Amino acid sequence: MKISESQYARLLLGASHGSAADFRQEISRFVHLLRRHRKVRQLNKIVAVFSKLYDDEKKALPLKITTARPIGPVQRQTVVAALEKKFKKKVAAEFAVESGVIGGIKISGPDFLIDNTLVSQVNKLSNKL
Repeated sequence: MKISESQYARLLLGASHGSAADFRQEISRFVHLLRRHRKVRQLNKIVAVFSKLYDDEKKALPLKITTARPIGPVQRQTVVAALEKKFKKKVAAEFAVESGVIGGIKISGPDFLIDNTLVSQVNKLSNKL
């Protein structure tokens, strides 16, 4: 019987509902299971499916927030709080730094992009001229 990445991810998700100590033990068992079934190469795909399932279960909106420079923890909390208020749901934020942003912020979600960077604003202005 062939087990899909989704099935492995669901197995891992089920194991995540216990205590932290139990989860560590389950992770160890899970890795041994993957090794036994020669599925270690699929671990990245399994983790990606697990992340989506976990976020769906927690109803968190996955967002990538890109800035020109690293922002501190207080600013991160402020940004996340504002986004949770805007979207009326929990946000799973991934912060990234991209030198091409120059200034401002870019927020990308599963099906949208909010580009409030200096480069974007300059491009919009040049299109109007």
